Amino acid sequence: MKKVYLIVMLLFSIASRALCQQTSPDENDAITRTIANTPTKSSVSYEALTKFFQSTVTTLNGGGYQFKSTLFNTFNLFKDGRLDLSNYYTSKAGRFARNFEYSLGIDKGKSGGFNILTGGFKYAIINNRDKSEHNFFNDFFLIDKRIGNANANAEGIYRAEIAEIKKQDPKKASQMEADLKSSNEKFRTSHNLSDLSKRIQDLRDSLIGSARKDLQTQYDKKAKQLDMKSLLTLSVNPEYKWNTKTLDSTNFALRYLVGIGKKSEKPWFLDLQFNDILKHDTMSNKGLGRNLIRIYAGGNKILANDKENNPLFEMEFALEENWITNKVLYTNEERNTLKFDAVFSLHITKEFTLPVTLKYDLKKPNLFGFLTLQWNLQGKTSN
Repeated sequence: MKKVYLIVMLLFSIASRALCQQTSPDENDAITRTIANTPTKSSVSYEALTKFFQSTVTTLNGGGYQFKSTLFNTFNLFKDGRLDLSNYYTSKAGRFARNFEYSLGIDKGKSGGFNILTGGFKYAIINNRDKSEHNFFNDFFLIDKRIGNANANAEGIYRAEIAEIKKQDPKKASQMEADLKSSNEKFRTSHNLSDLSKRIQDLRDSLIGSARKDLQTQYDKKAKQLDMKSLLTLSVNPEYKWNTKTLDSTNFALRYLVGIGKKSEKPWFLDLQFNDILKHDTMSNKGLGRNLIRIYAGGNKILANDKENNPLFEMEFALEENWITNKVLYTNEERNTLKFDAVFSLHITKEFTLPVTLKYDLKKPNLFGFLTLQWNLQGKTSN
């Protein structure tokens, strides 16, 4: 049991270190700030492939804890000791590491103790939503140019205002022109923005604020559109039962997620899953002797967003069918089961989500459900 406790402490230490190192020294960089403020994605998107760090606590099968991350973020955290991920979407470096997810966890067994160690990996075979593969140069260039020309544009507006005043009050306009000339000469010597005319400073701040708002709006729209593109992942997840020292199961899974339609603010997602699960055969005491095939087809919909366009509530409805391929069945075991699934996800904050999963057996009417609490660390570049 000591090793189990050590593993749990390791998972919590990684998560805690990530939480404590969220600040980035590049907060003044326009592009980094824009990416950081992008609305979060749907819960199903984070579940399909995490971006930074995800911790999950569930009541399924008696309860359990899981930690997930990508190689990119783990290497970055322990290399630099901080979550400075400003190059996550602006560099093609580390493509494999961004698309490779690993997981570690511990579950509660039927005996009542936390004696099942879980782990595995997931790789995005197709990831058309990876923003590092998209060239944002054209999206940023024109607006970034507006920011760079803010001083000249502000002076142009101010001179136009002086020209209008000159029609009514030439003396006042003449004094304003003299003050403008004096402040410009002082600025050219000092390069200190505070030496500019107060009116030009106000106009400049207004122009830059407007440009940054347009930049954020444009990036958010493009990011939401990219989040609807296709994602295909392959994962392998074994479970090791600590008390019996046996490999309890191994889950081979394919998952395909893609947006439907053109509405990116409250999109629909098609969620297709295929699982081939090998389980320990208690009848013959043969390791991984039982085989279960699972097919899942669902539709996920974001129903409500907050004022910053972050998801507040989403739901997913699906049909799930399971087949046992073994010739011999256990007592009272059904070879085939068909279930209707419903998942309701409440986004408590940008980082905490509470999915409630309900499963209804369509052949033998029976309803059961479980809760999950997901923590998706956002860092400074959340999407």
